[in-house]
Amino acid sequence: MGHVERFLESSYKAFIEAEREGIPDLGEHSVSELTTGDLEKWLAAQIPHSDDNDKRRAAQATANRRWNVLRAILNSAFRKDPVRVPSDGVWRRVRAFQKADRPRTRTTVSDGG
Repeated sequence: MGHVERFLESSYKAFIEAEREGIPDLGEHSVSELTTGDLEKWLAAQIPHSDDNDKRRAAQATANRRWNVLRAILNSAFRKDPVRVPSDGVWRRVRAFQKADRPRTRTTVSDGG
């Protein structure tokens, strides 16, 4: 499989995941009407209130993945339609959650042998 085919396949999978996982409903708003605050509120709203730090971190990691898909969609709109989307500054100012992605901690158990 060539580079272009892999890119198209991964883009399609990202689109399907975005549909399933809930990219924000922008309703009647066009991309040019979005504000940084709108996008930051959307990102923050995906994190449940929890005292469990691991659940919170996992939710932040999921929100970051969704943010990456949405940002790719917004960047594509910016590149393909500069008249309707004259600037990408609104979403460039939004920051993903820091230190949300980390490897799972695994423990091994000796079978005594």
